Amino acid sequence: MERVDIYHYNRAYNLFHITYGENDFIKEDLVDEINYLANNLQNLEWSSVNDMNSSKIFGKDLIYTYYSNLGPTKSKEIMIRNNTDLFKIIFTTQTDEFHKFLPNINKIIDSFQIGTTKLD
Repeated sequence: MERVDIYHYNRAYNLFHITYGENDFIKEDLVDEINYLANNLQNLEWSSVNDMNSSKIFGKDLIYTYYSNLGPTKSKEIMIRNNTDLFKIIFTTQTDEFHKFLPNINKIIDSFQIGTTKLD
């Protein structure tokens, strides 16, 4: 079984955050997400956490495994920050099926746009 979830969050930051740049926001989002996953996923193991930064997009590419009701499970999570908006795309499947579906998932992720900005 495989699934793709897409989330959109809008955050209104207080004045303390005015001096933050976009890359600072995505770092804060990453710490929040790592803490959330560590507290909510059983047997969490990190495969990779990479930057997706370009001149227009600040993002993170996370790959991790954990144990779920499916058994051993692997996820690829893309986090993209755009001003006060955070977008998350999460692909999840059984660990042994992950690489079978990954090329198609990467094509889907590359096809997403935020406004006029493509993610690839």
